[in-house]
Amino acid sequence: MNAFWSALTFLTRIPVRFQATEQDWYQSVKYYPYVGMVIGICLAGIAGITQWLFPDILLSLVVIASWVYITGGLHLDGWMDTADGLGSARSRERMLEIMKDSRVGAMGVLACVLLLAVKVVSLYWITTSVPLLSLSYLLIIIPFAARVSLLGCVYFWPYLHKGKGLASGFREHVRMKHIIISIVISCIVAIVLVGYQLAIIFFVLTVVTHYLFNRMIVKQLGGLTGDTYGAQIECIEMVLLLGAVSYLYHGGFVGW
Repeated sequence: MNAFWSALTFLTRIPVRFQATEQDWYQSVKYYPYVGMVIGICLAGIAGITQWLFPDILLSLVVIASWVYITGGLHLDGWMDTADGLGSARSRERMLEIMKDSRVGAMGVLACVLLLAVKVVSLYWITTSVPLLSLSYLLIIIPFAARVSLLGCVYFWPYLHKGKGLASGFREHVRMKHIIISIVISCIVAIVLVGYQLAIIFFVLTVVTHYLFNRMIVKQLGGLTGDTYGAQIECIEMVLLLGAVSYLYHGGFVGW
């Protein structure tokens, strides 16, 4: 269980007291998808409470703000750093230097504002279109699916800074069976909660976004980094929210 607690404390602000070894931290990557589900359950609970207190627009703002707070802005920081690097349109070495800089540049700020704006507006539209229970189901599935894709980043794509950082030790602890199990569980949960049609849409969007995003990163940088891991999670969450909006706008429904 220490590996799961390690994943929970690394990806969220949820306080847990435990003793972890270095191997626990490396093995924790296998549990990242399930931490995504925990995040989603927390967001669903926050949405339920907020609905009784505020109008829909404030509900969406509170949920997105809570999303950032619960994750400690970890993935959002990666999104901004990646935007700063790629947005500079410099050489590969210079882009990597920019991404390592702790200061946030103009492209990072712009990317952050646009991402949060899309998330807030998308969630607001969903909130006004479906019952609270359906909204809760979507909030559970989306962080879950985004973090399942992270296992694919570790397993299928080259890591740029080999031997450096926590992420460099993830590869040897991820097996194909971990990816398959996570995909199967996420698909079953999605089908049960949101119905097979939206589950299929989410699966396709996740796979396509995962491939296109990481292919672009590898082409630009030569491999993935911890920042791009976080950026990919943010990107997939945004795409899934947009996918849900489009599906509902064209007459779809959540559930059976």
